[in-house]
Amino acid sequence: MVVKTIAAFGNSFDGGTLLIGVADSGDAVGLEQDFACLGDADRDRFEIHLRNLFAHAFGQNFTAGKLKISFPEVAGVEICQIEVRPSDAAIIVSGKDKNGVGYERLYVRSGNSSPEMPLSEIPAFLSKRFKAA
Repeated sequence: MVVKTIAAFGNSFDGGTLLIGVADSGDAVGLEQDFACLGDADRDRFEIHLRNLFAHAFGQNFTAGKLKISFPEVAGVEICQIEVRPSDAAIIVSGKDKNGVGYERLYVRSGNSSPEMPLSEIPAFLSKRFKAA
């Protein structure tokens, strides 16, 4: 889910910000559960995990140049804030479905969601979003 959202922000015209440790209601809940998933990780280990995940999915150039990861304190708890600048090229997410069949998908931001771009709309989106300067 995080990879899909980061890709969608990167594909958008304006980029965006992803907050981890904040409930859908907007309440800051912290990162303890996220840290626990990594074996009681701390902030540094969590950031390394995220950067490795993003570098594998998008490449080191995008990860180093277009992402800023910080850990602000909100309502007394630490959250993770990932600021994403727009990508210079379309970000395609590759993976495998539950049957092991490979796929490639292009995600975009639409309000507060990250839907997959329909195949029929991809050419028009690419020509508008990544037109030559």
